[in-house]
Amino acid sequence: MKIIKAESAGFCFGVKRAVDTVYKCTETGTDEKIYTYGPIIHNEEVVKDMEKRGVRVIRSEEDLAALKFDGEYGAVVVDVDSMQDKSAERLHNPEFKGNYFNSGVMYINLQQWLNSNLTKKFFELLSDESIVSRVKYPDQDILNIMFLHHAVLLPRKYNSIYSLKSEFEIKNKNHYKSVINEETVFIHYTGVTKPWHEWANYSSAQFFRTVYEKSPWKNQPYQVAKQKHEYREEYKHLLYQNKIIPGLIAAIKYKTM
Repeated sequence: MKIIKAESAGFCFGVKRAVDTVYKCTETGTDEKIYTYGPIIHNEEVVKDMEKRGVRVIRSEEDLAALKFDGEYGAVVVDVDSMQDKSAERLHNPEFKGNYFNSGVMYINLQQWLNSNLTKKFFELLSDESIVSRVKYPDQDILNIMFLHHAVLLPRKYNSIYSLKSEFEIKNKNHYKSVINEETVFIHYTGVTKPWHEWANYSSAQFFRTVYEKSPWKNQPYQVAKQKHEYREEYKHLLYQNKIIPGLIAAIKYKTM
């Protein structure tokens, strides 16, 4: 039997990126707890090494429901990579890099919120001109300022961020599958175009639309464009979908508003 040794070996690209992301989070030097939904890789040595670095494995939704806070304000999911450097620079704090979270999905420790009087603190920060001058996303930025070093970090599964704009930008009908998969719990559609918009006729929007068709609002039509920024999105999507005439009409309305 002849054995041929491969020129290269290691993790596939997706697994390597996931593993590197977790290790990066453990090296930030912060006190945030880090969780993965299930073992992030089927490699016992790597999983054990991560556990030594403080990474905890959530095995099921029941584990999430049973999550015990130790004074943290809540559990959050770190925002996409492109937001980390920008947010750290904008908020003048390098510690946000790797810790800046997206507030679209949050698991709040309400008792600690009340004990720490966070509502009052939120509005005090929002009234501070020295802080507001750096804020781009009022609610999300202020929440990040308050939760820094006071949050449990959860896996991406609980806040799978997807922009329908990527449909015409990337032009790959299967691109959404790299974000939304069998493990996804919550889908967070970001950007102007939402799955309830009339022109968002994509496979990536069907997760919402399937549920919508079974809801009490199923007889309500999908939302049409009314404002300038909506017409701007609509015409781009329609032209990409090869709906030329409706796309041109939407473009004219955008240009003349």
